Amino acid sequence: MTNEPLLGVALALPVHAARGVVGAASGTVAGALAQPRRVLRRLGGVLDAAETAVVEVRATNAAAAEVVARVDRVVADCRAQVDRSRAALDRYEPAFAAAGPTLAHAATELRSDHVDALARLLDLVPELLDLIVPAFRGLGDLSPELGQLAERFDAVGQIVEGLPGAERLRRRGAEAAEPEVSPAAHA
Repeated sequence: MTNEPLLGVALALPVHAARGVVGAASGTVAGALAQPRRVLRRLGGVLDAAETAVVEVRATNAAAAEVVARVDRVVADCRAQVDRSRAALDRYEPAFAAAGPTLAHAATELRSDHVDALARLLDLVPELLDLIVPAFRGLGDLSPELGQLAERFDAVGQIVEGLPGAERLRRRGAEAAEPEVSPAAHA
């Protein structure tokens, strides 16, 4: 028996095994190369999504900056109104404090029919003024005539003083006008 066929088999085994190792290695290399390609494709998708997110975040930040600016303006306006209100309250606080008891009394005493009557009265004021103003104007026209009337009374008084016995009448009027003094007051 020759060793040649065994040698062929022995040589065939390592070649066959080598082919299997090379095939496995090439499959491993191909798999190893496919993995980075998949990773690179996924990374490309992640980068695209990140870029989109960055654009959206920038838009959101811009909108938020506008809102913050508007809020700052509103806060400044509110601060100004609060300052004005505080100044008004400081200026009128003594009057409010003084009016407090009166307002509390009015709140307990006034009924709705009182308030309604007051409102009706205020509605009548223009009509009343239309009636009163002409009367006051008429009194203003009487003013010169009243002066003339006073002068005539003075003239009559002078005439009466010139009558005999006028002095005695004046003394009697003065005595009658004096209060009576009681005897206990002299003691």
